[in-house]
Amino acid sequence: MKPLSAKLLGIFSATALTVLLFFLFSKEPARLEARAESERGQSIEIGAGLYELHCRTCHGSRGEGVGQLGPALGDQFFFTERLKEVGWQDTLESYVFASSSHGRIVATRPKYAGSSSVAVMNPWLDKYGGPLRRDELVNITHFILNWRATAMGEVELAPLKIAQTSLDDPETISKGKKVFLHNCKECHSIGGINQADNKGPDLSKIGLVASTRVSDVTPELYIKESFLIPTEYIVKGFEPEVLGYTCGGILTRQQLDEVVAFLLTMK
Repeated sequence: MKPLSAKLLGIFSATALTVLLFFLFSKEPARLEARAESERGQSIEIGAGLYELHCRTCHGSRGEGVGQLGPALGDQFFFTERLKEVGWQDTLESYVFASSSHGRIVATRPKYAGSSSVAVMNPWLDKYGGPLRRDELVNITHFILNWRATAMGEVELAPLKIAQTSLDDPETISKGKKVFLHNCKECHSIGGINQADNKGPDLSKIGLVASTRVSDVTPELYIKESFLIPTEYIVKGFEPEVLGYTCGGILTRQQLDEVVAFLLTMK
């Protein structure tokens, strides 16, 4: 009887193992899906911070677009018509990643961070001279695509309160001076601070110029748009056709706010 008992025990063990493996494998797809969803959520969360730091200035805090600076990324048109507009044959995800990685040479609609004849967005991938790694751009892409639910009217968000940078804060102004000296001093001179090679206009009195040059534009917006849309306010003698290029700098939203605060003090 012992051999028979051992045989039955072996059959029972094999059957139990088979049932256990079947149970585990039946749960595997759900486990993998849950893990992928968790990883996607983490990517979206990281992308939100990166978007706030690098993209919000031109595209808005919720992808609503900002005037002439950048188109909306969180509206229904973007999710339903954008690929047709640009003739992109792949997915929206691949389009967002490719556009942010390589930048955009021409605009499909007027005056979005440039014009139809100049680069409208510089590359953001470090491989092409930008400040971000591939994984960071993937995270930003996931964050942008997460707007689909609100864009399609499936979810309604509560009003968003956004902290504004104080342009009168001495610390902000001090940081802005450092941003200027690190990013702008090669092209723009400021009396008593630096002497550049005059590739760009002298900014010694830009705070005064910004408050008087365009009547319906605030000094803050004048300086911001001058950086973000280099062809918007052309100073005589510094036309793109004369210089052969326009400003191609990349600053974070915080850095731009800081340098604006500093330049507004130049009077």
